Amino acid sequence: ELHLSVKDGCINNVGIYTDALDTDLPAVIKGALLGSRFHSGEMSERLKKCSSSQQICDVADYILSLNL
Repeated sequence: ELHLSVKDGCINNVGIYTDALDTDLPAVIKGALLGSRFHSGEMSERLKKCSSSQQICDVADYILSLNL
């Protein structure tokens, strides 16, 4: 689960709940999304720039598919 708080179009808080074995995953996602505009393209791009892991790429692709 990904919970985002948005103010004035920018993400100012990120909550992540996961059962992934990679315990660093939530921190990586949070770091990439904080301060981002609430726009699928920008969020996806920021995620892909911060890590090349397949899990991060999957999350980035999913967010892009939402067309936010």
